[in-house]
Amino acid sequence: MQNDLAVSLRELRERYGEDFIQILLRIQNHSYSKGRSIRWMEELEVLTLCSRRDATHDTAWFKREHIPHNNYIALSYVWNRSPYEQDLTTYTRRIKSASKGERLSKVRDSALDRVVNYMENYEIKRLWVDRECINQEDRDERQAAIQSMDLLYQTAETSLALLFVPIRTTRELKKLENLLQGEYVTRDTKRKRDDFDIYDGLLLTDCETDTVYNILDLLHRLVSDPWWSRGWCFQEEFVSGPRMNLLIPTNVHPSLIPQGGSFGCMADYAELVVSAVQFRREATRFVFAYLYTGVLKGWKLDKGICSQILAKAGRYNLIMKYGFLLGPYENDKIMSTMIMSDLHRRKLTVPSDILAITANCYRYSTYLDDNKLAELKMSLAMAMLAIYLINGEIFWDYSSEGLMPKQVADLNIFDWLKHISFDFSGATGMNESLSNLKIHRFVEPQLTHDGVESTGILWKIDTFRFTSLFGGRRKRLSEDSDNDACTVLIELVEALKQRHGKLADKLTTFLNRNPRLMINSAEFSTVGTMSASAIRLAKYIEAGHTVGLGNMVEHGCSSNHGVEKSGIFFPEAVERLDDHENSKFPEYAFTAWQGEAKNETWSRGPPAELRNLSLHVQPSGCLPNAAKPFLSTRGWLDGLYFFKTSDMQRYTFSWPKSMLR
Repeated sequence: MQNDLAVSLRELRERYGEDFIQILLRIQNHSYSKGRSIRWMEELEVLTLCSRRDATHDTAWFKREHIPHNNYIALSYVWNRSPYEQDLTTYTRRIKSASKGERLSKVRDSALDRVVNYMENYEIKRLWVDRECINQEDRDERQAAIQSMDLLYQTAETSLALLFVPIRTTRELKKLENLLQGEYVTRDTKRKRDDFDIYDGLLLTDCETDTVYNILDLLHRLVSDPWWSRGWCFQEEFVSGPRMNLLIPTNVHPSLIPQGGSFGCMADYAELVVSAVQFRREATRFVFAYLYTGVLKGWKLDKGICSQILAKAGRYNLIMKYGFLLGPYENDKIMSTMIMSDLHRRKLTVPSDILAITANCYRYSTYLDDNKLAELKMSLAMAMLAIYLINGEIFWDYSSEGLMPKQVADLNIFDWLKHISFDFSGATGMNESLSNLKIHRFVEPQLTHDGVESTGILWKIDTFRFTSLFGGRRKRLSEDSDNDACTVLIELVEALKQRHGKLADKLTTFLNRNPRLMINSAEFSTVGTMSASAIRLAKYIEAGHTVGLGNMVEHGCSSNHGVEKSGIFFPEAVERLDDHENSKFPEYAFTAWQGEAKNETWSRGPPAELRNLSLHVQPSGCLPNAAKPFLSTRGWLDGLYFFKTSDMQRYTFSWPKSMLR
């Protein structure tokens, strides 16, 4: 495959001499579902640790065998010797398998011995390591294995990353312990600073400036370990989530290492066991606290070292919130494109591995056959765009409006995706986790000559105002005023009965099923997501604002007048209500739900962040007579809506104009 990820759009057009859309359609022909990865996992083989009493340099330390369960440790490490390793590189440990008998391990002793110490300390018997458990010479097996890494690391009992940069002294050890426990950082919650558009900036506690710079130097040295710069290791940590631990060596005697707490329990070994999630979170918080405090106090900031730390060990949700303090992350408002850019910066021996790694990290259900694409000498940049689109990522044109055509042509594929990817940061209160990104994608996407075809409901919206019912009649609803919210919605039902009886009945049924609007954000709950939207709807109405009532639009209908309303819509950012008073209420919305039950009668929304979001869209052509209108995205709408999945139809979202230039 042609490694052209850094090439500009202009050069891509010149190099391939044809329309981008034609290339994307050809690449789409070599896509398939994740079922292949599931089959590979069913045949997974791991290494079972033999007793050390039975193992010598002349006998096997591990036995390779198939297991039907998940009680194994998944190893993440750099194959080549680290510059921080003191010992000579040797390969003396032996592996035994039924098919190949005994042989020397391909994993160097300095890595394998540390893993064995960890396994025996925590009484884990089985190990999975890519260099031993994947046939790297078999292209088909390697491709299937790469596309299964998310399943493998998520299924493991735990994941372990081997770092070789040591903690050298008890002083460094104490600083790392204090850092991981969050003792150097506090929140600035007293007031909103004039300099920053945030209410809860991070501040350093009263620690000496020497300590601050010592900690920055320590973090910088720790992330200089080669593990932090490898694409495969990035993926293994990302898909492991809280299962991933960092094994960090130390020169401090084991008797001086605090057991439990932030460093695990390796009492007999000079090793620290640190949660990767905790390390990233606290390192990122410290860096932004340093930047925030430094600006307020007029320090001369070392932004270079901060950028290097965040580029390798930054926590995405914190970078999205505080990245403006540093500068380079200013345009990275979308987690998905941040992940892509990070992968591109990291080292990959086989560049096309970025396709599977991206799919694993984004939890995509459709993969590309990179072996076949390599045979056809396809563009890797176009393959990245294709895997992004065929998995239903939402795009829009408006982010590119400020760019001249020449500026767009000078962008590489990653920078261009930053401009066309739909901005989730506009959804107030919505945490842009990957579970949210997965929920808010086009359903059953298909690339066509005209755009991306998707399944959903198109709504025609008419405004509806309740000032006579709600204006000034009660105090504004508080955060915990579920009963008040129910009262408002019951009054809404009474108002709807006059002209929209069926919608009133559906809302009444919902309230009867969940009379206190209970929310359990930890569950994938339909009622929970609708309850969260219902509470926000009540606040919106109580404040005297206009809502929209929607009816479903059918292809080719000569008229939709008189069609019953079955959805209630309002701008999702309740905190910015006044912005919508002087603007025209959206006329059309698009909703999709990819549920398990084909005839589910209740609308579904994102599970954890409790958002029943729809897309504000603009149809092209004349509605309602258009047989199959083209849509373009404009923004988000929150709401309560009621439909069956059998009501959904196919619509095409037009290609971004910048793609057609």
